[in-house]
Amino acid sequence: MVLISDYLAHDTKFVYSGQKLIVDFVRKQYPNVLKLNYVSDGASAHFKNKYNMYNLAHHHADFNIIASWTFSATGHGKGPCDGVGAVVKSTATQHLLKGGPNASFSSPKQFYEWCFEKNDRMVIARPRRIDTSKSLPNQMPEPNRPIEVRWLSGDVVNKEFEDCLRKRWSRLSTKDSISGIRDIHQFDADINGSISCRRTSQSTRTTIHTFKIPPIHRLAPNRNSTD
Repeated sequence: MVLISDYLAHDTKFVYSGQKLIVDFVRKQYPNVLKLNYVSDGASAHFKNKYNMYNLAHHHADFNIIASWTFSATGHGKGPCDGVGAVVKSTATQHLLKGGPNASFSSPKQFYEWCFEKNDRMVIARPRRIDTSKSLPNQMPEPNRPIEVRWLSGDVVNKEFEDCLRKRWSRLSTKDSISGIRDIHQFDADINGSISCRRTSQSTRTTIHTFKIPPIHRLAPNRNSTD
């Protein structure tokens, strides 16, 4: 899936809004999925930080599905997501080179509309590379499934931050950081709101991080006041 947006900041607010689109897609297309495992690099600006991990701790409450997060090692190389993005950008570049200035995109929304048209989610049949001597007469061609493209407006990102994340993150203690987060690559959200941390996804040693939420101080009623 590719998310195209007019929101230009690389931050955790955008990640959260993107997760909502991903969960919605998985729930509709794969209703039997019981757990999501996010895989990404360890970019601290939007992925590997206490705010994103705090969102992960709320994942079950937010989306009614448990989740975990696996971070690749630093300098580990590109993954499938990078390949999907490269295909979209490469196809757009070829379009611009062939069409000239008149084919240029005037806005992120126009770029999205063009990408959506090129990946209209119709299953296009293509010949399957098989040994013809062993092929069956009724064998169906291999489906070529296009890339899912979604639009995520900056207004939506900002609204979801104001409606949910601002209050949530303001409750975090300024000293509430996950010790050694740079060396941890596997995070599993527990339903009780804590995070299980492991060095790798295959590690047997687990540490539990419980976020320190400061108490809400309420003003005591003034009993001396009169109506």
